[in-house]
Amino acid sequence: MQFKFEKGYIYNVKTNKVFDVSGKKDAEATTVIMHNRNEGDHQRWRIVYVDQFKEQTKGLIEEYGLFANRPFYLRSQLPNHRMAECNNNHDVRQRRYRSNETAQQWIFDPV
Repeated sequence: MQFKFEKGYIYNVKTNKVFDVSGKKDAEATTVIMHNRNEGDHQRWRIVYVDQFKEQTKGLIEEYGLFANRPFYLRSQLPNHRMAECNNNHDVRQRRYRSNETAQQWIFDPV
């Protein structure tokens, strides 16, 4: 699947649906689904790069709003700011931040 980040939303380029915390529940292990955009905080995310303190001067793919091949976290804008975590390449849930948890780290591959 191909995604883009725009104004706090993660869009599926093909369907134009966005990452959505199911049921608007700000709870541990709540499923993240794709849904039509409806402006709620349960659909808004912040990109936090793993190396956020390093100066990045190249690699931004403006069309998608992401840096290529640079690991990042997707942090929910719900009050507890949980991270999107992907297990088994398809099961995405929001979970509390866990240092160095690779299931919480995402990479944008522009190919």
